[in-house]
Amino acid sequence: MSSVALALRVHAPEYLERFGDRVPLGHRKVLGCITRCRTGELGGVQFQCDSCGSDHWVGRSCGNRHCPNCQKNKTSDWLAKQTDRLLPVHHFLVTFTVPEELRSLLRSNQREGYAAILLVAAKRSAT
Repeated sequence: MSSVALALRVHAPEYLERFGDRVPLGHRKVLGCITRCRTGELGGVQFQCDSCGSDHWVGRSCGNRHCPNCQKNKTSDWLAKQTDRLLPVHHFLVTFTVPEELRSLLRSNQREGYAAILLVAAKRSAT
């Protein structure tokens, strides 16, 4: 089964080796939590089935707020709440790619930069 945790278990070591100290400590902690979630590295719980008497071992969850496994229910609840608030109109996503040379300027002047991008897009769509 494919999962974010599995992808991180495979690729995070190489990512951390490549970028090393440039990865903030908080990000490294999150990666560590998610990659250990439900693997047994955080301990586990043993359950016994009332019907058949079989023992079932389950690895503990990390509980990290960034973990998609641990926060799945909260995410679903949040998404349902947001969906209920949507207007009954068609929605779509627009993605703007900014040239690399302008990205740092845009990050430091977001209000003006995004306003300019949307203004240009509106003018182009009107023609």
